[in-house]
Amino acid sequence: MISRSEIDILASLFPEKNFKTIREIQKNCNYSYERIHSGLYSLRKKGILKLNRIGQTIVVTLNYNSDLAFLGFVNYSINKKIKNTQSIKDAENFTKCIDEIQNIDSDLISIIEISIMPKDKIKFFCIGNKNLENKALGIEYRYNIRVKPVVLTEKSLREKRNETEFLNSTVLKGFEKFYNLFYLD
Repeated sequence: MISRSEIDILASLFPEKNFKTIREIQKNCNYSYERIHSGLYSLRKKGILKLNRIGQTIVVTLNYNSDLAFLGFVNYSINKKIKNTQSIKDAENFTKCIDEIQNIDSDLISIIEISIMPKDKIKFFCIGNKNLENKALGIEYRYNIRVKPVVLTEKSLREKRNETEFLNSTVLKGFEKFYNLFYLD
């Protein structure tokens, strides 16, 4: 069994694929140092992460092959989507537009960029369907938001997995495929 605070701790370890300190985790999930510390030791016992000391500092390394680490990633992604849509002035239009993008025929869709300056724009990437430009154009006209799809193959996406633009994107569809491509070797 895993607690809510442990899931939040796991979510705070994303999107970067490197170690983090307890202080960095504390900034991301707003728990006390003691609560994070006890949660990390509990997660270590479950084999989800490793704790190492570098001098006086405890660093956390995630075991990405764990199913519970994947659960942390999904939690991180959903929270990021909610936070992104709440920060937009015309959130209703953006949400409708994002929902329609999510329904495009592809097994992986992730938003690379949402911007409101200088013009409302959503840039997303997906795998497969080369005819997305026509669908994106229809969405663009319906919501008066620039929609720019970036169509990739799995191979080309694997090559870009260390680029922060893709790693920091907001996953809408295909959580498992994204996780496998970006975090598992």
